[in-house]
Amino acid sequence: MTVEAKKKLNVPITKPALTEEEARAPFESIKSGWVTQGPKVAEFEKAVAAYVGAKHGVATTSCTTGLHLALATAGVGLGDPRTFNADPADVEKRITKRTKAIMPVDQIGLACDIAPINDIAKQHGLDVVEDAAPTIGGTYRGRKVGSNAHQTVFSFHPRKVITTGEGGMITTDDDAFADKARRLRAHAMSVSDLDRHKADRPIIEEYHELGFNYRMTDIQASIGLVQIRRLDELLRIRVT
Repeated sequence: MTVEAKKKLNVPITKPALTEEEARAPFESIKSGWVTQGPKVAEFEKAVAAYVGAKHGVATTSCTTGLHLALATAGVGLGDPRTFNADPADVEKRITKRTKAIMPVDQIGLACDIAPINDIAKQHGLDVVEDAAPTIGGTYRGRKVGSNAHQTVFSFHPRKVITTGEGGMITTDDDAFADKARRLRAHAMSVSDLDRHKADRPIIEEYHELGFNYRMTDIQASIGLVQIRRLDELLRIRVT
């Protein structure tokens, strides 16, 4: 094999594609004073949801915490079996009265066969949480991954197509689930940080349920906003 052939086989699939624009993006967030979850996170959520064709995006600290949050919003608690890679032909016989959700995995960025899994879930009154950690930009039957399951969760780790350093995102069309996920990721506060800081009077938040600290920062989201605009370009680079 020639040296030139060896070079062509060296595909850096886990190397983040970052430019000066990503490097400059956090400056505005830092200058504004929003270094935790704030307006840039909200903007990034809308951008990702719009790209995949979902109504809502809920940014998290990672895909792992996003999956946990998605299961928590579905009511899955301790004692429930975990579902990994799901074969549509095999999944139904494994459903029991204790099953609350099916979690199919998109291995190495290849979209799972979600349609029959959705059908099975609907028949049994279950939620579908698609683990699409490496699959943003992928498609299934002509639709973007992120708009096919009840909840889909992406990763923005540096090994993925786009990155925020660390981070994740849940996409869903379910208003109630999106509201609950946003509440649970911020300790289940009754008022968001953004709404509280925009208010012209002191607001005392309340805590009516157990929540988590799964908030993405605006510094991360500012990088993510640049990356989501470049996503189609980055996918073309990987393909070629």
